[in-house]
Amino acid sequence: LQRISFSAVPGEVLPLEIAAPERVVETPGWISADLHVHSVGSDDSTLPLPTRIATLLAQGLDVAVSTDHDVLIDYAPVIRKLGLGDRVTSVVGAEITSTAREDAVPHTAGHMNAFPLPVKPFAYRGGAPRSEGVRVREIFQAIDDLGGERLVQLNHPRARGPEGKAENYFSHLAVAGESFDPTLALEAAPNRVLIEPDPETGLRDLDFDAVELMNGPGMAHYYRTRADWFSLLLQGEFRTGTANSDSHRLGQVLGQPRNYVRLAGDTPRSFDEESFIRAVRDGKLYGTTGPLLEVRLGDEGLGEIFRGGKGALRVKVEAADWVPVSSLRVYVNAALEREVPIRAGETHEASLEFTGDSFVTVEVEGEANAIFEAVNPGFSPFAFTNPIFVDADGDGEWTAPGLPDSLPATIRDPLRGLE
Repeated sequence: LQRISFSAVPGEVLPLEIAAPERVVETPGWISADLHVHSVGSDDSTLPLPTRIATLLAQGLDVAVSTDHDVLIDYAPVIRKLGLGDRVTSVVGAEITSTAREDAVPHTAGHMNAFPLPVKPFAYRGGAPRSEGVRVREIFQAIDDLGGERLVQLNHPRARGPEGKAENYFSHLAVAGESFDPTLALEAAPNRVLIEPDPETGLRDLDFDAVELMNGPGMAHYYRTRADWFSLLLQGEFRTGTANSDSHRLGQVLGQPRNYVRLAGDTPRSFDEESFIRAVRDGKLYGTTGPLLEVRLGDEGLGEIFRGGKGALRVKVEAADWVPVSSLRVYVNAALEREVPIRAGETHEASLEFTGDSFVTVEVEGEANAIFEAVNPGFSPFAFTNPIFVDADGDGEWTAPGLPDSLPATIRDPLRGLE
């Protein structure tokens, strides 16, 4: 961290010489991405595109998905004009906002990001998908009809709107008017509205690809949404967990939190959009506010399937020296399997045994120090992984464990100890 002291009088302009920052930890095979970014295209942001591009560079981000509200904005021409194509790249998307309450969705369809999307310069709002007056599953169908590799991410599904109103998807399920209950089966009310198939397409309101576990600072949203995510996983409905800034203004730090996506083309210059979308959909990513992870079960990594009833878990943690890391938690089927101390630069190895098909996830955490807090106000050092799936019986398929009779605390009481 570079510190500079100077004195100035009113009206005086002083040149400030700041050395270009050096990357402390390299991440070969991983590309950093923020899948939820706003700029001047949104009705609640006035941030010009060149300024937004500058923030991408300042935060050392490789990929940004433009997700302005119900309009398509392409960063690529500005990036090319500035000659920055070898340092940052972008994907065109939209945040489908659907705030209207209509017969099809009396409690709104919530917010979701869809990307990549084709820009149609002469179409209304650049060709952003229609979202008003249709059920969520119809939005999915419209995006599927575009063809190609596309992804829909459910945004901040447990966040509260103005005046504390429950305006987001898991808080009202669009048509049910009741909150999703992670302690209940999908077939139970009110959850079952999620799995009602469209009579023509067969699509369900549950058929999004990813869910935003982390959105900006604060951990309460993460733990609430993690309970929903774990419940879906236990019932065989895998949705990639993501971490994004949802930045609208300069005061909201871009790329914090962010995703690291496993990708062979791990630089903006070698970026392949289709491969990136597939990797995100397959869960080959982890979300972080600073700690960097390498997690394997045997030879398998995030989003992959380990075969066998016993395996060696290996978790390596790296971080800049101003990002404190102190603890590692390992979960099997949403239940805490072990919690051990760990620091940046260390590797934890453990042998895990499985009585049936399972999934393994990892979290690391630290306590913010003065420097971390100054750089990332309101955040804590934290990272989580998507699951490694375990085919314990070796039958070649992963079978979901199902909701157990005794629910793990992560689902039963997700905010326990957080207050």
